[in-house]
Amino acid sequence: MTGAVVKLTPEQQGGWRHCWGWVLLDAAIWFAAISGATWLRFDFKNTSVLAATTLAIAAAARVVHLLVGVVIGPHAVSHRRRPPRTNATKAALGIDCVRMLSNHKHIGNVAPKPDPTAPPLAKPAALPLTDAGLAHSGDRAAEVPPLFGRKSVLLGVLTSGFVIANAAQPSASAATPVYVPKWAPSTTYTFGQQVISPNNDVVSAKVAHKSSAVYATDTAKWTLSATYASKATEITVTSGRLSDPSLAAAYAQRWQPLTTYTAGQAVLSPIGDVVTAITGFTSGASYVATDWILSPALAASRVTALIAPQPARFFDKDLRMVTTFQAGHGYASVAGGVLTDDTTDYVLGTQSIKLDTLNANGACTATKTGLAPIDFTGRTPVLAFKTSDIEHIFAISLYLGADEAFTNRWSWSNEVGYLSRDAGRWVNRGEWSWITFPWETPTGTPDRAAITAIQVRITANADGPLAVNVNGIGHYKMPSAYPNGVVSFSFDDNNISIKTNALPCLTNSGYPATAFCIVENMLADDPRWWNVADGHAMEAVGWEMAHHSYSQAVHSAGFTGVSAAVLLDDIQKGRQFFLSEGFRSPEHMAWPYGVYDAATLAMCRKFFISGRGAYATPQIETVIPADPMRLRILNIQSTDTVASITAQIDEAYANGRWLHLVFHHIVASPGFGQYSITGFQQIVNYCTTKAIPVKTIGEVMRTNGLGT
Repeated sequence: MTGAVVKLTPEQQGGWRHCWGWVLLDAAIWFAAISGATWLRFDFKNTSVLAATTLAIAAAARVVHLLVGVVIGPHAVSHRRRPPRTNATKAALGIDCVRMLSNHKHIGNVAPKPDPTAPPLAKPAALPLTDAGLAHSGDRAAEVPPLFGRKSVLLGVLTSGFVIANAAQPSASAATPVYVPKWAPSTTYTFGQQVISPNNDVVSAKVAHKSSAVYATDTAKWTLSATYASKATEITVTSGRLSDPSLAAAYAQRWQPLTTYTAGQAVLSPIGDVVTAITGFTSGASYVATDWILSPALAASRVTALIAPQPARFFDKDLRMVTTFQAGHGYASVAGGVLTDDTTDYVLGTQSIKLDTLNANGACTATKTGLAPIDFTGRTPVLAFKTSDIEHIFAISLYLGADEAFTNRWSWSNEVGYLSRDAGRWVNRGEWSWITFPWETPTGTPDRAAITAIQVRITANADGPLAVNVNGIGHYKMPSAYPNGVVSFSFDDNNISIKTNALPCLTNSGYPATAFCIVENMLADDPRWWNVADGHAMEAVGWEMAHHSYSQAVHSAGFTGVSAAVLLDDIQKGRQFFLSEGFRSPEHMAWPYGVYDAATLAMCRKFFISGRGAYATPQIETVIPADPMRLRILNIQSTDTVASITAQIDEAYANGRWLHLVFHHIVASPGFGQYSITGFQQIVNYCTTKAIPVKTIGEVMRTNGLGT
């Protein structure tokens, strides 16, 4: 009847109340099961995944369960009706809900990633898919208690809760964040175990020990590591668990691709250094060094984890001292000036000798003749000296003779004089220096196996008198790798002519070279410079990429023209760039303009195995250098003739020298700082004719155990 009000009978009202009561109970069961399973999966940590998000999951699951149930039961009539396969329906619906929710984009603060290796979700094997063995709806007497009759729902949602929690955990085989342990107090560490120190250094245990309450107490038990290498102590967790402060305190995260980072967030870079995001951004497929800086905790005094292994020196090559000028040494001056013993300044024994010219343009010697024959065969001479008058050096010379008059001799008359006058001065003020002397064509016919007279001579220039301390003359074993010498070609600044003109000449002869790069030039997309792809092509044919500077500004100012913090940042960025771009380890560098001082030299020793100079006057290096961080070179200019350079190749071949040729531009019509294509090709051809080895700097260093 139209407009009539239909009243439910008491039985119907009770049925609906019963039905909707079970709706609320079902919702509570869903929430409790999912929340409990998730809580358990997250190790009983009160993370944000357990509150509002879990409630939303349970509510969504219950709505779907209810809507479908209204159509096909049990809520279509009454929860007491039990149509056939109700359990199967519920189990299937529970699994469908799990499938739907497992693919939800975000669960709390967890961002699940699909695992291509994982099998698809399957129906829980423990769930009954039929009602076999249970009373049918029509058998009231045999009906089981309602809660027990709902066991498939309980098991289904409980299992679903575990599956949902598991779905929040990316598979270990997928791209998941990886964390490495930080140092912790009162913790047992094994020998060689690596951690991140409180100073944000990657350190390795020198000895097995149990840590103290504070790291400062244990610093002597740890040493800096080049990279974080150990995988054994890494853990793989989801970003959801990072809400636990104890985890963040105990572990440091490795950098990950395609990951959102906030400004100031610290991670462990691919090369094992702790770095901080400059701004908020999402990482790409590969690490980009320019997105990161060293963590704020790394102050200027911090020694970074990118320390290069300290190279061997000639001290390790059977160094034998002829004299250390101790009391009774028997050396005297025969050319004016004053020679005295100095018991206040020395590095060997308890004294050195001090030579003083007393006047500008003056000279002073330490001479001794009538020595028992000294065999220098297969040995390289070396001299230890120190001076504070570097501006007054004209020459510091060494003579090895076979007679009292030095008629037959080897002499290095101006070696240190040149090295002290250049803008890229080899000698530092007030520093004890060891200089090696490459053999050269002698005067007369001395016998290298029977040296009987030795003289050290200093000569002042017109600017003032010169005083020099001398503390040793010795010799060390020459390497066997290059008995006929070796030549190295190197090129600076990424000039495009090196790619277009020098590279084909060398490649056609099968020769490699070392390229000292300004990274900003490589990245500039400028036709004046060769780029990153060109660098990879060069490396593929044997070339070696090395560090000159990261920024053009630092290169222009020179390393001594910027602050320690700016230089440290430039070096770090350069090393990170080469490694992140897949180049071999940048162990070698060239000083911009050849300029350095004690502070920049000390800093660069931490990062590089060798440092190449840029001296204006010709200098020849020994195969085992006097100082790998101050490599001596020939800086080739447009005015240098091919004949003068091939003569140096002859000397290197005859005397086992290391001849290092440096170029900047190879062009058709050379100007200042350039060299001609024709002349360069002739030099390369002469190396082939002479059959002298041509190697990169790294190859020469590694051959003699001076690199990695």
